[in-house]
Amino acid sequence: MNKFHIRIGLILLGVVIGIWNFYILGIEWVAYHETKRSYSQTRALIQFSQSVGDFVHESQKERGLSAAYLGSNGDMQFKSSLMKQRLISDKKFLALLQRIRTLSRYSLPEKFHQSIKTSIDKQRQLGDIREQVINLEITASEEIDFYTELNANFLGLLPLSAKSAPTREIALRLYDNTLLVECTEKAAIERGTLANVFAAKRFDPGMYEKAISVHAIHQSCKQSFFDKASNNERTLYNAFFSHKLFQDSHRIYEQALSGNFSMGATKWFNHMTVNIDHLKTLHEKFDQLLEEDLSQLEKKTLLKHEIFLVGSFTYGFFMLLGAIYLVQQMFAMINTLRISSVVFDSNEGVLVADINGKIIRVNPAFEAISGYSESEVLGLTPALLKSGLNNNQFYKDMWNSLINKGFWNGEIYNRRKNGEIYPEYLSISAVRDEYRKITHYVGIFSDITAKKENEERIYRLAFYDPLTQLPNRRLLLERLEHALLKNERNQTYSMVAFIDLDNFKIVNDTKGHLVGDDLLKEAGNRLLEATRGEDTVARLGGDEFVILIEDLGSSRDHAFKIASDIGSKISLSLQKPFEIHEELFFITGSIGIAILHDYKQTVNEILAQADTAMYSAKESGKNTFRFFDSALQQKMLKKLECEKVLFNALEENQFQLFYQLQYNHQNEVSGAEALIRWFHPERGIISPTEFIPIAEENGFITEIGKWIIAEACRTLQEWSHDSHQKNWTLSINISPKQFLDESFTTVLLENVTTYSVSPSRLRLEVTESLLINDIEKIQNIMHRLKSHGFTFSLDDFGTGYSSLSYLNSFPFDELKIDQSFIRNMNNDSHASALVRAIITMAEVLGLEIVAEGVELSEQHTILQSIGGIHYQGYLFSKPLSKDDMHAMLLNNHSDL
Repeated sequence: MNKFHIRIGLILLGVVIGIWNFYILGIEWVAYHETKRSYSQTRALIQFSQSVGDFVHESQKERGLSAAYLGSNGDMQFKSSLMKQRLISDKKFLALLQRIRTLSRYSLPEKFHQSIKTSIDKQRQLGDIREQVINLEITASEEIDFYTELNANFLGLLPLSAKSAPTREIALRLYDNTLLVECTEKAAIERGTLANVFAAKRFDPGMYEKAISVHAIHQSCKQSFFDKASNNERTLYNAFFSHKLFQDSHRIYEQALSGNFSMGATKWFNHMTVNIDHLKTLHEKFDQLLEEDLSQLEKKTLLKHEIFLVGSFTYGFFMLLGAIYLVQQMFAMINTLRISSVVFDSNEGVLVADINGKIIRVNPAFEAISGYSESEVLGLTPALLKSGLNNNQFYKDMWNSLINKGFWNGEIYNRRKNGEIYPEYLSISAVRDEYRKITHYVGIFSDITAKKENEERIYRLAFYDPLTQLPNRRLLLERLEHALLKNERNQTYSMVAFIDLDNFKIVNDTKGHLVGDDLLKEAGNRLLEATRGEDTVARLGGDEFVILIEDLGSSRDHAFKIASDIGSKISLSLQKPFEIHEELFFITGSIGIAILHDYKQTVNEILAQADTAMYSAKESGKNTFRFFDSALQQKMLKKLECEKVLFNALEENQFQLFYQLQYNHQNEVSGAEALIRWFHPERGIISPTEFIPIAEENGFITEIGKWIIAEACRTLQEWSHDSHQKNWTLSINISPKQFLDESFTTVLLENVTTYSVSPSRLRLEVTESLLINDIEKIQNIMHRLKSHGFTFSLDDFGTGYSSLSYLNSFPFDELKIDQSFIRNMNNDSHASALVRAIITMAEVLGLEIVAEGVELSEQHTILQSIGGIHYQGYLFSKPLSKDDMHAMLLNNHSDL
């Protein structure tokens, strides 16, 4: 070889080294900028995490104030604080949105962006919840659950952001900080839950158990953080949590559980807010330390890149000189390096097998998980761990993946040395030599028993009712969707039965929630027994159950026949007496059935149809079932429309009192009964029989009742200026809900004082439906009102099953004989005799008597022959407006 060839060789070698150096420089330059972008992204994620924490922190306060406001039944002080807090929460949310827009510059996983969208969608529901809170249309438990889910959605973004950290250490630090934010959320849930309890000064149904649960979860979260935190974090943690405030919180919690609510909701809320602010301060300190560490790590990492860039030219030259030596050493060390590349000191079990599948090495974690020592398994195959739960096809697919792809991972069930079967997550990699031949297999696995148990527990909480263990609404809706698709595919029918337990509320209120809960569980068991194993029996909440039954065939008539048989079977199963705590209860069911066939229906439409049919069964006397039809739907729509306009009726002065005069046995006017009329500007006169039940159901009857009391007192004041009317009494009907409202007595006393009316002239009419509630409470209210001079009338006497006992138990002044008895007096001797018996009994008890519905002179003649009673009915006067009544009285006086 001459010098020319040597020079050519050197030039070629220089070109190769130069090209290689530029190639390395290019790669390193890209890596340098990618590193800078990675740290910038991580810093943005930390700031995003801080914004999430800030928003959740304010949302937590809003949840607590909302719970306290609900528990206090609308206290204005809490309302003022709540409105201010909402403004702060909205401000923090806007700041969070700005952080989210900043993150759009970075390439983050689609799952992360989707989770952000889901969280924002959840936040958009906040407006409706806020309105329900202000209007007291939501329970504290429901409000707390909504805010908890809202906060959980945003907190769920934090672990996703941690996955994008540049190093495992930073990721773990982000996860630790995320756990601390979760601890503040648990503390805030405890703050809101007990704020509601302190405000209500009692434990409402389910709140005692919830208070215990949220406290335990809070403490568990703090312990979990402490267990996972670094030494520096633990030092800061101990410094914060040695504060007396945190010790006092547990003491106050124990006092509340024992029934001591003296601290009050405001002090409790402020006390816990200080604690939570401490936690947030701690979180901010950790974020600050994390940012400092991140900056230092970034400087070190970038410095390494810069050094590498500068030294890459030199490295290229020495790389060429050392290449021969490295190649010589590589073959000697390659097998050892291949095995040593697996981290044997990890907490995961590691198993190394040769080409024949014989075990040649395991790590200590393998011994701890499997129970086998290394000496016991060397030379054996992993088959000794088989549980028998995975079939041959499973192992065949595993080996095909190993041979063709070089790896396999998934879940598998193995058996420990002691025989216990456990689930594990296993990853197997095939190790190849320089000729691409497989030389070893390395398996890395971890025991996922706890993970499986947690997944099962979470699944049960998400899809099953915790009381009855039946599917909840969420799982029911999923199965309904599936049933609709199945109906479309197979052209078959299915059915949904909506079941509401009759009179369950009476048992629950009188016997307590323990009896009520056991009764609900037994009812759920009976529904399961009345259906097939493949049918779905779900509990929506309260005493409402839904049954989904599929595959009723392709014939509509046949489907209705089967559905009718099932409805009868369900009804009969609930008619049998329930034996709860050695006491018998008779609880029937009202059942509404909707037939599924049209796949274009939505699941909510189907449930609404079944619910409508159930209300039809209720109106038919309960303890029966009804099918949904369009007429029912129109009826419910009419009811909803009535309910919608009912709330505006008072404000727009659409109500008016009419008066039906009452006459004594000398045919002189002795008073009147006030009857409400609704004059709607578009629909005209709406019957009380249509809107009063709706008002009773939605609670608006209390506001209507207050208006009636004020209007009646105003009328009595006007009568007091007329010599003929000044001694008249005016009867007003009092609904059970109005009577039991806490403000009822106050409203009465305020109005008789305002209008200077004698309470004895305002007669309060009640029906037997009131008297089946809390008897002792009702007696106390009636006696208190009697002490102020009010009088009571028992309306529709004779239509109940235990009316006679009420006359001795309650301080009535008057009873009104129901018009159904009066109507039949002239052609039914039994009705006439019964009326005489009622009058005789009332006279013995010293009660005044009013005969309702006197329409014929023959009825009046018979009643006059008995004597000593008052009359009311169309024979004397129909209900009149105030002006018409005044004109009639003037005409009567002029005739005299």
